[in-house]
Amino acid sequence: MILSLRVVADRVEAGRKARELARLLAAGLPVAEGVVVFPDDPLGRGLDEAVRALGPPPYVVRSSSMQEDTEAGSAAGLYDSHVGVSTAQLSARIAAVRTSAMSDVVRAYLAERGLAPHPIAVLVQRDLGACVLGVARSRADTFSLEERPSSAPEWADADARTLSRAAADPLATMLGRIADLSAGPIAVEYARTAEGLVVLQSRPVLAVPPPRTADGAGPWGRWRLDAEHNPDPLSRAQADLVALVDGARFGARARVIDGYLYVRQDAPRPHASARDHALHGYETSIEPRLRAELATARDAPLTDVLDTYRRVLTRYAVEVRPAVAEARDALRAIMRPLGESLDAHAALLGGSGGVTLERDARLYALGRAPTAVARAALVAHLAQFGAYAPAWDVSVPCDEEDPARVLREAARRAEGADPVLLAARAEERALEVAKALRTRLGPSVARSFDRALATLRERTILAENDDRLFFEAQRVVRRALLRRGAELVAAARLDSPSQIFDLPLVLPVGDLREIAEVGHRAREAARRSAPPFRYVDRAPRWRDAEGEVLRGRPAGGTGRGPAVVHASLDQPLDALPPGAVLVVSAALPSLAPHLSRLAGLVTEHGGAFSHAITLARELGVAAVVGVAGATRIPSGADLFVDGERGRVLVFGPQTGPGTRDPGTGA
Repeated sequence: MILSLRVVADRVEAGRKARELARLLAAGLPVAEGVVVFPDDPLGRGLDEAVRALGPPPYVVRSSSMQEDTEAGSAAGLYDSHVGVSTAQLSARIAAVRTSAMSDVVRAYLAERGLAPHPIAVLVQRDLGACVLGVARSRADTFSLEERPSSAPEWADADARTLSRAAADPLATMLGRIADLSAGPIAVEYARTAEGLVVLQSRPVLAVPPPRTADGAGPWGRWRLDAEHNPDPLSRAQADLVALVDGARFGARARVIDGYLYVRQDAPRPHASARDHALHGYETSIEPRLRAELATARDAPLTDVLDTYRRVLTRYAVEVRPAVAEARDALRAIMRPLGESLDAHAALLGGSGGVTLERDARLYALGRAPTAVARAALVAHLAQFGAYAPAWDVSVPCDEEDPARVLREAARRAEGADPVLLAARAEERALEVAKALRTRLGPSVARSFDRALATLRERTILAENDDRLFFEAQRVVRRALLRRGAELVAAARLDSPSQIFDLPLVLPVGDLREIAEVGHRAREAARRSAPPFRYVDRAPRWRDAEGEVLRGRPAGGTGRGPAVVHASLDQPLDALPPGAVLVVSAALPSLAPHLSRLAGLVTEHGGAFSHAITLARELGVAAVVGVAGATRIPSGADLFVDGERGRVLVFGPQTGPGTRDPGTGA
């Protein structure tokens, strides 16, 4: 079936784009005449006759899907469009647009929304020869405009300006009429041609969550954001675990504020020297006993599991963590006459070894293992390190739950150098640095320096080894929570066992589905915030002064994450980590399949209403465009993308998993 654009306003199968243009055409707006080819309609003489009535070529062939330009999602730029189409090319171009409805990009986009692809209608219109293409977004009393020459790609720099609704301008009049006919905020694509303005498309603008700031006063004392270990907001279950193990016996208290983990810097530290003797037997007796205790609690009720969790992690925090801190202080005191910090000589601790090196070496070997033995090597690895997870939160699946993820990580490790060789080189470097410092300090303190350094290196290994203990404690709790979640699903109180992580450890009274959804939304909102770097006696302190502020044009949303910089447009995007801020020279349509993984998007060029930026906005991905010099941001830098005000705050680099503090959930 092929119908004139004028008569499809009430035909759902014609798609939202065609229906909206038909509605505007009927209202007297400048819309090019067209015909709609319905899904699966055979192309033949009927098409030729219908198109001939539009006038001579060239033509424009565009998608008009029922899943396009809706309140649930725009699908902007995902389907094919063709301009300058001749009569001879028409059937092939229509077939290409139809085929694009089943592309991998469209399937991935719809899958994010729980939808499946459907055949689409195709809109054919006269190509009126646009000189300028524009996009306008409606606001309260104005329109935000971006225009570019029709010969420029859509990701090219655009001329951005604001147009008042009351302006004596034909464009303001046209946009005002469209806005009056619409139920909410809209984005209108239009063209300037030799004959005047032409409406190309009108779509609803999806709401972007407002930026979130600190909710108010924080706690008394000096608190620092634990972004080094926990850059993401914690799940409700993990936040409760932090509160469970925190207490007066800990050296530095921990607290979750607005979803983020903070550690106290001015709490008194327990004296550690009385535990020196016990530390010598930690690896051989204490840690094995704690791990055995966790293994015994594996199938215990949740209340017993939580008691074991608190007891094990408290024992570690009381006996090891303060001792490591005191060893650092002792070496700092010896080095103080040099006027140089211990951090400036971090190479002193290189090559210490421990469980972290053992795991890296196993992953490296697994990645290089022949196919015939890879399965057995994977089983052996998971038996030793299956409790590990990519994030420090009980809501994140362990490696044993996702062996494919472990194999991918092993393959990446195998592409680099052997970690054992790297550790040996680091140890050689540590010896060289120690020798140079010993000479500078003089013979009177050389022996004290050697003892202090040896003690710190030993205790640093213990601090590294807490990774395994902490992950095994987390795994025991995770299993118990999932068992509880399954019981609640069986009782029809939850829809999925994983919702248990959005609930308090002590189940509240009420609709658990609704409470879990509130917890989930709170965490997602926290992800888009810029938490204060510190709280000092209840006052939040951001560290804008410590970082660079870059400015561009706002495209909506707020988000934070480590920068992944792609200065070249042909760099592959397959390895983008979840939660990153992608920095590119321009937002190409090929970004579409990757957007849902991002916390933010920063471009050097382009406009706020290009297809890729439109998709980012509806996914809640923060975006700032037109940021001069953006691709000179160092990869790994901690970025806060303020898409509401067009600012990108560049802080120091984020670090990956390293030494963790089990007492804080870090």
